[in-house]
Amino acid sequence: MFHSESTVLKLFVFSLSAFIFSCSSGRSEKKLEDVTHDYTEYVKASCAYEYGEGDSAVVSDSKRVVDSYFGKRYDEGLLTPVLAASAAELVRFAESKTRVHFYKTKAYQPDSCGFANSLPSAPTDLEENFARFAKEASVLGLYNRANTPGLPSTTPDASIIVRADSNKWILIHEYMHHLFHSQLDKDRPDFESDLQGDFGRTSKDYKNAKKELDKQTSDRKDKVKVAKEKLHKLAVMGVDILKVYFLEEMAIEGVLGDLMDDGQLKVVHSAQRINGAGYILTSAKTAEGLMEEMKNEIEKFQTLYKSDLESTDNSQFTSVLNKYEDLSKEMQTLKRKARHFLSEENLTFNGLMPSLIPTSDDANTSRPGCNHHELSPKVREVFEKLGSDYIYHGRE
Repeated sequence: MFHSESTVLKLFVFSLSAFIFSCSSGRSEKKLEDVTHDYTEYVKASCAYEYGEGDSAVVSDSKRVVDSYFGKRYDEGLLTPVLAASAAELVRFAESKTRVHFYKTKAYQPDSCGFANSLPSAPTDLEENFARFAKEASVLGLYNRANTPGLPSTTPDASIIVRADSNKWILIHEYMHHLFHSQLDKDRPDFESDLQGDFGRTSKDYKNAKKELDKQTSDRKDKVKVAKEKLHKLAVMGVDILKVYFLEEMAIEGVLGDLMDDGQLKVVHSAQRINGAGYILTSAKTAEGLMEEMKNEIEKFQTLYKSDLESTDNSQFTSVLNKYEDLSKEMQTLKRKARHFLSEENLTFNGLMPSLIPTSDDANTSRPGCNHHELSPKVREVFEKLGSDYIYHGRE
């Protein structure tokens, strides 16, 4: 089940503003289902600029590793030179300065422009992998880490695949995934490749420890101690899981939005800033739900086993809960900024991205949606089923 536990496949889906927003300027609001087949803004984005339109990437040898949202680090010296550059220069610079290769796959819309046609076609293994994910969502960009198992074309370098009718925003979004994960590999070697597997194993250990608590034995307090240690470890790792996967989309769109607002990010279609704000808000919904499950599990454990826990045990839980609270505060900051931007654009957010909308039998299930992360489904299940799988029988 953990075939991809050492794999990070980052997908960026260009969600059309028509899908996400309704006008609030006194006109009657459109229903979301009335505009789900409107690909106007995507087509415009592919045609707004030529692939070679823009400045040259200014080569800089200065390394400036900075902390962005949620403490995610990247080398600013590898991003700043491409902000005003053409897409062609972005690709040239990235490939010459970092270990990544860019490829194209077939266009998404027949009436769009071949913005990225100059890119080489994706090798067969990467093309088939892209197609596999595209069956589940309308994927427009895909990032594969270097040495991804089962993808020989990622050895020794990472890969980015985009649609032939892509645009610079999608290219730079995927490039930021690469910058984040490249820096993480330098800061904490092998950390990401082991994270999902360790998280899954710790989840299983915690579940087994909880089952032991069902047995009425004299060593109950020792068993509570074991379960506490497993839960604490799971919660600490949960912070990393959230930062590496679920919150990365928010971080990228936050950084790009700031740079566009400051006038640094250029040669991008203006509607993409609107979509980025919506992407932040929908990404937050997913992360907040998962965080709440973990926090509820800890608080329930503390309540049910209060007499068996020592002050140091509770201090450890308090420390990790504070980390979740810090993430939540930063998420709120990004959400406020996103909503403020949208209000200035006279737009309101309806709270749904296309992939999160329940579909009927005759609905278009291939419309663009939002797939924030590609990791083992069991990782997400650990969060989502904490409240239902780990049932307390040992104490009323």
